This record gives sequence, C-alpha cells and structure tokens, in this order.
Amino acid sequence: MCIVIDTNRLSSVLNPKASDHGEFRPILDWIDRRKTKIVYGGTKYKEELSKAPKYFSTLVEMKKAGKVHEVDDGEVDRWENEIARKTQHTNFNDQAIVAIVIVSRCRLVCSNDQASFSFIRLKTLYPNGVSRPSIYTGRRNVALLNHKHIKGRCGPCSTC
Repeated sequence: MCIVIDTNRLSSVLNPKASDHGEFRPILDWIDRRKTKIVYGGTKYKEELSKAPKYFSTLVEMKKAGKVHEVDDGEVDRWENEIARKTQHTNFNDQAIVAIVIVSRCRLVCSNDQASFSFIRLKTLYPNGVSRPSIYTGRRNVALLNHKHIKGRCGPCSTC
C-alpha cells in the first residue's frame, strides 16, 4: 500500500505541532501501523523536498524503517514531461504527483492544492491500467485509508 503526499501537506502529516495535524494524524497512524508506505520520487518532487530539509531528513529516516518507498526518478521525470505536455497552457503545476501515481500505481494522494484536484483525477492523464487516485484532504476522508488502496510497486510492507 502506498500514499503520495504532496509536499504542501508533509508538515500536516509529519509534524505533531502543525495546527492541522489532527486532520492528517490518521495517515501517520496508518503508516506507523505498517499498513502503508509513503511513496515519492522524481527530480521536481525532490527539489520541492529540498526546500523543507526537516521533512526530507524525516523521510530518509522513515525509508530506513521501511515506511517509505522511492520510485525511479528517471521514470517519474519521463512521465512528468509527458503530463506537462498534455497540460500545457493550464494552471496545473503538480505534474510530479500524477507521474508518481503512474509509476507507483498508487491509488491515494494527500494534498490541499484544490486547483490541482481536477487534473489529478483527469482520466486522460493516466495510461490504460492505471487507476486515478482518491484524494485525502482531511479527517473526513479517513475511510480512504483502507486496503482497497493496495496496489502497485509499493506492495504491502514486508513486516506487516
């Protein structure tokens, strides 16, 4: 199982002192119970992470603990370029999220970028065989944290 966390929500999920952590604590609990992994990858996503070194180092530690799965940067970058081509002349700027979903076959995204939701759910951005993800935006979506989102290269945690 895996979840893509938009960099705009890493603080909400990983920082217990964040004002909205209560809304996103269920994701961290799901990860801590070793039921899922955070998935990330690609040049752009990592550049965004570099602007938040605290969370990058947290992800590195979580990766050592088997709670993070990193997908191939080159593959994510290739898909991101394809998605950028398909969405040129739009206000969509989260091509990396869609690319990570495609590469990992992940079915769940955590984000608060409402302007990108219609693109993240846009069927024409995904190749055949790749399901469009659901989007976790807060505690009201806690039902999304279930086994139906098991898919793709993340697979179940080896220690579950």
